[in-house]
Amino acid sequence: MDAFPGAAQQLRDMRHWRRQLWWHGIRWLKRALLCLLLPWLAACSSLAGPGGGLIGVPTHLYDFNPHIYTVKSVTFEFLGVAGVSGGEECCATLPRTWRPGLMATVRWVEDPNPCLGCAPNMDKERSKFLEYVKKKEASYQHYSAQVEIPPYQDTYGINLAFLPCHQVRLVIDSKQVFPTLAKWRAEAKQLEGQSCPKAQ
Repeated sequence: MDAFPGAAQQLRDMRHWRRQLWWHGIRWLKRALLCLLLPWLAACSSLAGPGGGLIGVPTHLYDFNPHIYTVKSVTFEFLGVAGVSGGEECCATLPRTWRPGLMATVRWVEDPNPCLGCAPNMDKERSKFLEYVKKKEASYQHYSAQVEIPPYQDTYGINLAFLPCHQVRLVIDSKQVFPTLAKWRAEAKQLEGQSCPKAQ
């Protein structure tokens, strides 16, 4: 027998009510999250259009500027945000089915004077290296552009091409990627050496 039966019963009752409160709390939390998600899902569904649904796709970056590593960072914004530092990174958001009038925002950062091998050795001259990086980042120029999302059917990702004079191009349809990139690369060659407008 319990030495203190009343206290033991109170302890059992307390544990029971704690479990009940915990389960009720979880239930209400689920309901609250559902209430918050439903309007967002409805908005996404309407933006996605009659084709229904959204897809996540990787982003591919092509820098056609004459100096390597001119473009330092990129974000592609359409419902979700994809951060791109170069090459490929997942994921951006697109409607499963293309429709006219889809727009996205591209923001990117350029180094006006890219120079590989110019930085002091980080291990041997750390303070000089940090000072170099600080000055370098202070000179970076920020750009943004509204781009219309071109038609696509099959796609393996968003392809962003950056040309001289702070231009950005976009191609998504997998059948159009390579011929379009080749055309833009040739166009970039023709733009080399032209004077460009200053950053806004």
